[in-house]
This record gives sequence, structure tokens and C-alpha cells, in this order.
Amino acid sequence: MKPALMKGQYKIKMDFKAWLTDDLAGLYKSTYTRKDGKEVTIAVTQFQPTDARRTFPCFDEPALKATFTITLAHDPTYISISNMPIESTETKEEWQLDRFEVTPIMSTYLLAFVVCDYKNKTATTKYGKRMTFYAQPDQIDQVDYAKENAVKMLDYMEDFFNITYPLPKADMIAIPNFAFAGMENWGLIMYRETALLYQPGASSESHKQRVSTVLSHELAHQWFGNLVTMDWWSELWLNEGFASFVHYYGVNATEPSWQMLDQFVILNMEWAFSLDGLSNSHPIKVSVNHPDEINEIFDSISYSKGASIIRMLQSFLGYNVFRKGLTRYLNKYRYGNAKTDDLWKAFEEESCVQGSCRHVKQMMDTWTLQMGYPVLNIKDNGNGKFRVSQERFLYDRNSNFTSKYQTNFNYKWVVPFTYHTDDSKRTSELLNMTSVEIDWDGNGWLKGNVGQTGFYRVNYEHKQWDQLTSQLENGHTVFEITDRAGLIDDAFNLARGGYVKYIVPLNITKYLGMEDEYIPWAAFENNIDYITSILSQSSPTYKYLKKYLQYQARTTYTKLGFRESGDHLEVYKRSLILDIMCSTEEASCLRNASEYFNKWMKDPENDPVPANLRSLVYFYGIKNGGVEEWDFAFKQLKKTTVASERTQLLLGLAGASEPWILRRYLQYSIDPDKTKTQDTISVLRNVANYNPNGRQLTWQFIKLNWDFILEKFGGGFNMRRLIIGVTSGFATEFELQDLKTFNKENHAGSGARAQQQAEERVMANIQWRKDNEEDIGNWLKDFLKANNIPLN
Repeated sequence: MKPALMKGQYKIKMDFKAWLTDDLAGLYKSTYTRKDGKEVTIAVTQFQPTDARRTFPCFDEPALKATFTITLAHDPTYISISNMPIESTETKEEWQLDRFEVTPIMSTYLLAFVVCDYKNKTATTKYGKRMTFYAQPDQIDQVDYAKENAVKMLDYMEDFFNITYPLPKADMIAIPNFAFAGMENWGLIMYRETALLYQPGASSESHKQRVSTVLSHELAHQWFGNLVTMDWWSELWLNEGFASFVHYYGVNATEPSWQMLDQFVILNMEWAFSLDGLSNSHPIKVSVNHPDEINEIFDSISYSKGASIIRMLQSFLGYNVFRKGLTRYLNKYRYGNAKTDDLWKAFEEESCVQGSCRHVKQMMDTWTLQMGYPVLNIKDNGNGKFRVSQERFLYDRNSNFTSKYQTNFNYKWVVPFTYHTDDSKRTSELLNMTSVEIDWDGNGWLKGNVGQTGFYRVNYEHKQWDQLTSQLENGHTVFEITDRAGLIDDAFNLARGGYVKYIVPLNITKYLGMEDEYIPWAAFENNIDYITSILSQSSPTYKYLKKYLQYQARTTYTKLGFRESGDHLEVYKRSLILDIMCSTEEASCLRNASEYFNKWMKDPENDPVPANLRSLVYFYGIKNGGVEEWDFAFKQLKKTTVASERTQLLLGLAGASEPWILRRYLQYSIDPDKTKTQDTISVLRNVANYNPNGRQLTWQFIKLNWDFILEKFGGGFNMRRLIIGVTSGFATEFELQDLKTFNKENHAGSGARAQQQAEERVMANIQWRKDNEEDIGNWLKDFLKANNIPLN
């Protein structure tokens, strides 16, 4: 039988209608309100992963690339923007028709266009690429920071990849209602306003870092994702893992004082460790066959674990082999598609060129084709020999889940193990899915995983933990910042999983009163947040913990004060310490927050609250107040044109102490006249996570409004964020059974895996309280008594 179509070229012409929707996908409308009160509607696209087909007929898969010629017809009072520059413009009746230059060959999900009334500012890179930054007319002064940094970052990326940016322009635009932080459309990168706009004097240092990070991430995609695209969505991590890794270098190149390469361990690895420590995790490379399954993997496994194993590989290969291997890969597959094995082959070839052939695929398959990660156990075998063995790390080692993901490696990994000792000896060993013996005299301390470059945890025998603890107390700066943060994070999570008693991490924290660096403090706070989130606030352990936190933070609190000063990381450290003191009800902290808030209420047009104190002041000002303070803040939320101010107010409004105010806020979250659709999930998570009175209120609200939430967000990646975020603090049998019953009766679209993960987390939380709450309480009680701190 002859085929229906013979080989050759065909032209197809068809009529097709696409509607301007309001659901943040495909071609949709977004609105904003000017200072003069006029509401303006703009048209925007968001095609990743499978929504180009909503807008025009296409083979909407990443490997089916094509060139595109776009013509947009619009009201002449508006402008149109697309991936390429405008080639010609004509007027036809009441329409202006803009025809754009033909794109390079590209995937459908990277196509983009916008019709809007925006203003813009333009800059040119040292290599002659034009970058135009678009924002609402009332916000155009907020693009300057992004403009200054994105130009430097694009130059840096060209040098880093050693490949010229291939398009004639790299536009960036702030969208009022946008599902993602940023979207890497080739030549027209789109951002949520909070990820592009920065207002000096109003935006915080943390907001500045977020803008810089998202800029760098999306620019990295112009090579990893756009120039070379994953073959299918099962390889999503090739896009997101690499962009998540490289963006740290982009920010480091423009803001070197921020210690971004060190911040990796608290911003990336901890998120990946947390999810991948569940038996309901998934491999980095995973089969997907439905749009819901694609959206499921836009998670911290694809992003953060992907970035973490790439960082580990770079350390293993060396920087030069790694960078030249990337260039080799990108040049070979430019304008095409690739698979994970293609990348491993490029690295192997480059390592051989540079004289040290490495079996990259043999090692990295154990990290991409099976979920989870190892904990390495170091034990004294006597006679100066220590055995390093591995087992899979799990928060619940009794979990009896049968995974649909089979592994040929039996949860063993090829581990590039590194360690150093108190005599400054640094050594590396390749632990090849079994165990390895190392020579060490056992005197002093040994610290595994130098610089926390490996995606694994390290456990020691009791004597070794004591030696590490003693060194921290007697001279913590012997360890690098990343190693101190890693010791804290490993110890707390090993205790959480039952590998060690909580006396180990708690003893480690005793040195923190002497710690002057932000990153170890952040590692500590991240782990304490888990404990405080599942403890009952009426329990003695919770009360003792508050006193202990105040004791450890007081020296730094006194030194830094409740004021605005210092460089980027000092500001970060102050915010962290103030959060500890206010959350533990330190009177002076709460008083200062309320005083600032009251001053603002008296002069709302000139906010006297320093930019870096606003999140804290808004939250505790509202918490210590009542409906008058809440209504005032909500009014400011509706008025502000500063994107970062919106974020801080959305969090602050979740601080209300009155349950009825929280219920009203939850209702506002699904009212498009009150809350932008992009912010709905953030409001629900804020109320559930940051307000002890809000957890059950939010959960009951979600159950009552599930049909609406599922229709609005069920096909996107936000469902996972909602389910995991709202249930993360559940720690009672009642909450577990309620969750299980709900999950059994209600599907969650792209949040199906998150439902399973949520149940596993809650079961682990319940077991954690049974196993650890009393022991922690006893340790804290003894410490407080020993230091003459009143228990009441």
C-alpha cells in the first residue's frame, strides 16, 4: 500500500481561531491599572510546555523545530513585540500590521509575542547585541537595575559558553500576570514583574538578588534550552538543571560580593535534598506521556537536583574540562536537539582531549536514572583504616512504598567522595557503588564532602561527630563557610531520618553565637523552621526552643540592631536574626516592628520603613494589630506600582491574628478583582506556612473551593507548590487521615505525585514527633538550666 503522503514538501492552509483567555496559558490577556485609575489590557503568550497548540496549529513537541514568520495586527496605539525584530509595518484599515523577521529554527514552546502599551529602555552589549527592557509606563524607571546587569550577564554567558548569542536582540519584558518567574523565549524573555523590576529605596536586597538570579537563569537558557533543546520532556533537566547551575556563575560575575557560589548549598542543595529524601521522589530523567506528567516534573528534582549533580560533575572533571565540554556539546547540537547521553559523551571526549579520560556516563547514570541519593557512613576499622560505605538516605526508612521507577543500580551510586582532615590534607576517592577504605590515623577531625560539592550526606561515628563539634567551638573558621553550613544541614537531616540522635545537631549549634557569616546561619534556620512548623505551640519543647533561639541569636541581634545598614550579606543576616527574634516574641523586636508600622500608617504616601525591614515590619505590624492595620495594608497593596512591595505586602497580610480576617484574605485570594491569578497560590501558602492559626483554615478553604482551584491551576506546575506547601506542617493522625481521604476522593491534575509526597511527609512528621520531640525538649531544658535561663 502506498503511503497517504509521498515524501516531499507540502503547503497547508487552514482557518484557525484562538481565543484570548485569562488563564495564564497560550495566548491570554493580562491587565494592569495605571496611576490615573485606567485599566489597560495587554495580550501575552506562554507556550511552555504544551500550549502553543492553543494559539495556532502546530506540531507542538520540542524536537519538531521550525522557522516562524509572525505577523501581528493590532491597534496603532499599542506596540507589538516578538522573538525577532520587526521587518516591516503597514496600516490596513484601523489595524497596524507588524511583520517580523524569520526566526532561527526553534521549538514551538519558545515562540512568543506581546501586544501592549509599554515604554522601554535600550542598551547594547560589548558584542553589539541590542537589549530592550519593557515595562508599564508607570514602572519603566524600575528596569534600570535589570538593564545594567543583564547586559553584563549576556556578555559573560557568551564568554562562558564560548559561543556568540545567535539572535540580533534579547528583549526583556515585565508581565503583570504571569505564571512563571521567567520564561526564556528566544529573543523575548518574559518575567513576572517581581523578577525583573527593582526600585531603589523600596525594594529589598533579597528582591535584588531574586531579580539578578532570574535574569541569569533565563539568559543561560538562551544556550541551554534554546540553541540546543532537549529531545523530549523526559530530558527537561538538561534545560532546567543547567540553567539553575549556570545562573550562579552569571550572578557571581556581576555581584561577586554576594558569595553566590557558596549560597548554592542553602539555595539549591537543601531544596533538592528535601524532596529527594522521600521514597515518592522521581529520577531526574523520567518518562512522561501526558501534559500533566510534564508539569509534574517542573520541580526541585529537575531544577535543584539537576543543578547539584552538575556542580558535583564540574568538581570531579575540573573547571576547564567542564567548560570546554559544554562548548563541545553546544556546538555539535546547535539548532538541534540532544539527549542526556549526548552531553556525557561530550564531557568524556573533552576529558580525553585534556589527557585524563573519565567515564562520565558510568558515573552519572547512577544519579540521573534512579531517584534518591546516598548517605556515606564513615567507620573506624582499626589500624588506621576507615571504611566508607553507602546506603540510600530516606527520611522515613520504614517507608514501604513500591515505586513505579525501577533501578538497575539497586540504590547505589558512583560517588566522587572527597574529605579533608585537621592536618589540612585533602583527598578524593571514587566510591564505586560498594565501599572504599581510606587511610587516616583517626586523630583530630575528618570532614567528608569538601565544600559540599557532592550530592550526598556524610555520617560519622559518635567520636568523629564530637571532634567536629569541638573544632567548631574552638575555632569554627578552620572550616570553609560551605563546610560549616553542610555540617549543620547534614546533622539535622540525619537526625530527622533517625540515623543519629538529635543531640548531634543540637551540640553543633552551640557554637552559633560566635558565627558571623550568613550562610551557616541560613542552614540552621532552614532546619529549625522544619521543627517549629510541626511542633505544637503549646508544647514545652516549643517554648524551650524559642528561648534557645533567642539565646543563640542575641549577640548578633545586639550587634546588628533593628536598622538599615551594611552590605548585601549583612542585610541578609540581619533579616534572618530579626526574624528569629520576632518569631520567638522578643519584646524589643516586636515593639520596633509595630512602631515602624504605625509611622507608616500616619504617613502612607511616604513609607518610612527601610526597604530591607518591610517584610518583617508588615507581618508583625499586622500580627500585633487588628482589622484597621490589615485594611490599611491591603489598600496599599492595591495602590502600589512597585512589584517588590506587592510581594512583601502579600506576605505581611498573612500575619493577621484574627481568624475571620484570615478567612477573608483567603476568599480574596480567588477573587480576580482582589488578587491577581499569579498570586493566588502564594497567598494560600503564606497563610498556611507563616501563620499557625492559618494552616487548618487554609486547608479547609482549599477543600471547599477545590473545583475552582483544580480548574484554574490543575494543568500547571503550581498545583504541586500548593499541595506540598499547605500540608508541609501537618503532623497529627487527624490531619493525615483527612489528607488521605481527600486525596482518595479528589484528583489533582499535575499535582498527583505531590499528593503522594504530601502523605509521605505527613507520616514522617508524625513519626518524627513520636521519636524526637521529648529528646529535644530534654536537651533544651538541660541547656537552659546550665546557662541560668528561666524555663518560663
